[in-house]
Amino acid sequence: MKNSVASVPYEVRVYEFLAVFRFFAFAAAVGIILLMPPEPLEGGYSYLLTGIIGVYTLVRLLYRFPIWYSGLVGEVILWGDLVAGIVVVLFTGGLSSGFLLYSLVPVSTAALRSDQRKALTFALLSSFSLIVAHVGLGFFTPAFAWVLSGSYLSLLVLYVAVCLLLAIVPYRANLNLRGRLTEEATVAERDRLRRQLHDKLAQSLALLQMKTRQMLDSAPRADERLVGGLK
Repeated sequence: MKNSVASVPYEVRVYEFLAVFRFFAFAAAVGIILLMPPEPLEGGYSYLLTGIIGVYTLVRLLYRFPIWYSGLVGEVILWGDLVAGIVVVLFTGGLSSGFLLYSLVPVSTAALRSDQRKALTFALLSSFSLIVAHVGLGFFTPAFAWVLSGSYLSLLVLYVAVCLLLAIVPYRANLNLRGRLTEEATVAERDRLRRQLHDKLAQSLALLQMKTRQMLDSAPRADERLVGGLK
C-alpha cells in the first residue's frame, strides 16, 4: 500500500526483516566456511567473495537508503542481488556452498515487495543455475559434484522447493497483510471524516442556537420600544 500513513511502519519492518535476514544468511555462510574450509584453489575465490559480500551486507544493514527498493535503481540493485547470489554460490561449490541461504535473499525480497512473477523468476533462475552446474557441468569439471553422488539430488530438490515456497508464501501473506492494512486505513479515514463532520455539525448547531437565543432575547425589548414609541 503506497503513499499511505499506515503503510510506512510496515514498509520499515519489511526492510528491517530483509536486512536482518541478509545478515544472518551471510553469518551462516561465514560459519560454514570457517568450519569447512574450501580447497586451496577455491579458497582465494571464497575468501575474496566473502569479503565483498560482507561489506555489501554491512552497508545494507546499517544504512537504510530508500533507493535500495525504489525506482529503476532499486530494480537494478535487486537484479544485481540475484546475479551476485548465483555467482557466489557457483564460485564456492554450488550445492556445497555456504552461500545457499544467502542466495535466497533476492527471492524473498521480490516476494515481500509484492511482485510474485519476479519472485518466481528469481527462484527459477537460482534453481536452474544449480541444476546446470550439477547436472550439466558435473560431467566436465570436478568443481561441481555429480547430482547423483552422495545426497546432492536430495539437496537440489530441497533447494528448489524452498525457492518456490519463498516466492509464493511470503507474497500471499504480504498480500493479505497489505489488504488488511488498506482496509484499516480506509476505516480510520472514514472515522476521521465522520468525527470531523460531527464536530462541524455540532459547532453549526451551537452557533445557530446562540443566534436564536439572541433573537428571542432581543424580541421583548424591541416590542417595548415599539409600544413606547406609540405612546
